[in-house]
Amino acid sequence: MSEDKKKTTKASSKKNVAESQDTSKQPAKTTANRKAEKEKIESAKARKAEEKTKAAKEAKEKTKTETKKQTVAKKVKKEAVQSEDIETGAKTNETESEENAFAKQLKEADVKQYDDTIQQEKIGEKEDLAKSKVYTANIDGKGRSYGTGKRKSSIARVWIKPGKGQIVVNKKESSDYFKRAILEKVINKPFEITQNKGKFDVFATLKGGGLSGQADALKYGISKALHEYNPSGFRDLLKQAGLLTRDTRKVERKKYGHHKARKSHQFCKR
Repeated sequence: MSEDKKKTTKASSKKNVAESQDTSKQPAKTTANRKAEKEKIESAKARKAEEKTKAAKEAKEKTKTETKKQTVAKKVKKEAVQSEDIETGAKTNETESEENAFAKQLKEADVKQYDDTIQQEKIGEKEDLAKSKVYTANIDGKGRSYGTGKRKSSIARVWIKPGKGQIVVNKKESSDYFKRAILEKVINKPFEITQNKGKFDVFATLKGGGLSGQADALKYGISKALHEYNPSGFRDLLKQAGLLTRDTRKVERKKYGHHKARKSHQFCKR
């Protein structure tokens, strides 16, 4: 038994020695192999990286070309659509302009017709009112007609009746009261227009203002009294002469800081 053990121990020791010799020889081979393997691996990685970059570049170029094609196609479509829209818009604008022009012409014609009809209606209404409005004479029990006249700040109360043409103003004759031939012409104007000079006696009371204003007030009072005496015969003549409408002009009031209504002080710089 001991001999067998010895043999086995010797065999195992030999194996261990051989293995140790093999392992001592292997490291020199593995370093060279490792370097070669590393170089191969690095070259393979570099090739793969180059291939990947090339593929990426090609993909990018393809995408760029595709996008360019798509943008060009879109632009072409947009231009075509815009041209179509412009053509259709021009056509629609032409049709709309024609329609609008026609509508405007119709509206203008309608408006003119409407205005003409309204004017005719107004004229007809005025004529009807003038015809329907009948002015009656207002004569009191003594055969007198009355009229008030106003001018500036003067007021005239006038009574007229058929007579010899005597004019009494504030219990004086007109020649003594006014003392000017021009003012007497102003007073007799209504009688001259109606061709009744010397046919009516006038009795009047005047208040306020000066002689010229009182003469104008008396003129308007006489014309109104004549209208009240015979409106059908005197109204048109007096109205055409403007004797039935009062002259509303008056002296403008004085303002503070001024000499008169508009006149100002002399300018003094210092």
